[in-house]
Amino acid sequence: MRHELAVSAPMASIEHEDEGSTCDLDHGSRRYPPVVAWCWPHALFAVVGSPMQTPHLVVLDQFPPADIPAAAAACRTALGGMTSDHARALRSCTGIIAEGVEEAVAQALAKALSNAGTKAWALSCAMVPRLPRPLSAARLDATDATDLVAQISLTGPPQRIPWRQIVLVLPVHLHTQRTVAARKKPTVGLATAAMALTTGIGAGKVVKAMRKRSSDDAPAEVDASTRELVEIVAVGPYRRVQGYADRLDYQALAGPLGPARANFQRLLAALRDQTRPELASRSVLDAYLGRGVGPGSLQVVDNNGIAATARWMLLRGVALRLSRRR
Repeated sequence: MRHELAVSAPMASIEHEDEGSTCDLDHGSRRYPPVVAWCWPHALFAVVGSPMQTPHLVVLDQFPPADIPAAAAACRTALGGMTSDHARALRSCTGIIAEGVEEAVAQALAKALSNAGTKAWALSCAMVPRLPRPLSAARLDATDATDLVAQISLTGPPQRIPWRQIVLVLPVHLHTQRTVAARKKPTVGLATAAMALTTGIGAGKVVKAMRKRSSDDAPAEVDASTRELVEIVAVGPYRRVQGYADRLDYQALAGPLGPARANFQRLLAALRDQTRPELASRSVLDAYLGRGVGPGSLQVVDNNGIAATARWMLLRGVALRLSRRR
């Protein structure tokens, strides 16, 4: 069973021969030369031919690498530059390095990293375009056997996303920090001080201000919080939907409702049951449901971190499927 994927600027489409349907993948204004690829049934992308004219990147099997000095030395061999710069970049990378290089350079870097003990693959940048901005859902209904029903707007109709178009379901911990500025010391103007000195009017205000200024400022407070959410990536069109555990309406869940965290776990279990077993994030989802916490890559501080991890996971899934067929 063969599924054709033609990537062109600025749209890509996935042809499902067995279903006779076409799913449009809008990847924004990024333009790529035509690339012919094929994928497994209901999978995302997998390359058939080598897209010679498209930029390439290198995907790491894990990040940061277990042996950063050896990986940095491999990067220096393939790319040049300073080993210390490569080591710094590897420590802070999100699983994707050397994005935008030529195919030969990406292949040489992936080979050097693999020989150094860090499994890596060279792929075309057009395989998985950068993720779009997410849509926040107020309600996710996973009880339908055909579609995921996502209520994005509180007043408009819900979006229906066929289960076969969902390519990623990620449970995420979003860590945010907000600094509350310290209270400023009270001050009095020169005119008020002069009047208090000559007439005594406002003397109490001046004395109070002087006492306050003699004391230390209250230190700035840091308000830290952690929120759980589910990140859903789908194709046809390319889109992201997020559901925050503390905002979702769980009335769609079958059966009586429990505590908020238990309801969120039940929603994740329903999403796992409805999506295909070959989902790139299936092992992460299973581990989260078993232990209640995901890997370090899913402990993020903003949406950019979520998008980077999601794209890395999709690219890694493509690379694994390709390597199994060789």
